[in-house]
Amino acid sequence: MLHSGPLTWQQRYQAALLYAGDAAQLTGPAVLALHRFTDAPAPAQVQKVHVLIPGTRARASTGYVRVQRTRSLPPHPVRLDGFPCAPLPRALADAHCRMPDEALRGCLYEAVQRGRYQAADLREAFRARRVAVTGELASVFADLAADTHSVAEGRARRLIAAAPDIPQPLWNPKLHLDGNFLCRPDAYWPVHGIILEVDSVRHHARGDDFARTLARHNRLAALGFCVLHVTPAQLRDIPAEFLAHLRGALARSPYGPVDRVRVT
Repeated sequence: MLHSGPLTWQQRYQAALLYAGDAAQLTGPAVLALHRFTDAPAPAQVQKVHVLIPGTRARASTGYVRVQRTRSLPPHPVRLDGFPCAPLPRALADAHCRMPDEALRGCLYEAVQRGRYQAADLREAFRARRVAVTGELASVFADLAADTHSVAEGRARRLIAAAPDIPQPLWNPKLHLDGNFLCRPDAYWPVHGIILEVDSVRHHARGDDFARTLARHNRLAALGFCVLHVTPAQLRDIPAEFLAHLRGALARSPYGPVDRVRVT
């Protein structure tokens, strides 16, 4: 360094790689930060820079650098902001236990929603790293396989699946009315004409997003559909109340022109 000021995050990452030596790759939260995932920390907020090195090299973790020796160093690192990085599935697996569970779940969803990987590819990367895909993590992969698009949608799916008296909906189907595309709701009960929208504050409560959500609700309500809205906080804090509203709507169905709707 040619100055006495603090390091930038770019300098911290570069110093970690220089310390680790040739063929070193960033992994874990640092890579998720470089992907700019919504639930990942910003690059400057990564406290420990996790670096992979060949298993034959002797390097110890020191300071803010966490060194991991591996016999399965990815052969083709990905360049992000100029830094050599482990491929995303490996970085996600290495981030397990390195960041809060909720944040990791959000990154898994975003990796799939960006169209980069299938849930099965990510699950295999966790297994290859001998990460036990059990409990909450297994539930997340099951939610992804069921085509839910967010952590909150996954929670809704599990709540509904655990209620034996509630029929299972279609998740994220494409609805067409009289041959024209209508919408792609979070969940849809085709026999009942009920649409469920999981309204994240992040995606629905600001500016144009809110206006689009309101316009879609009004359009569907005008056609006679029953449109139910629930927030992630309600799913977490008052799930019984959410299920009671859903049961009530199901009991009063059907709604709307269900016989004119085609699902793809």
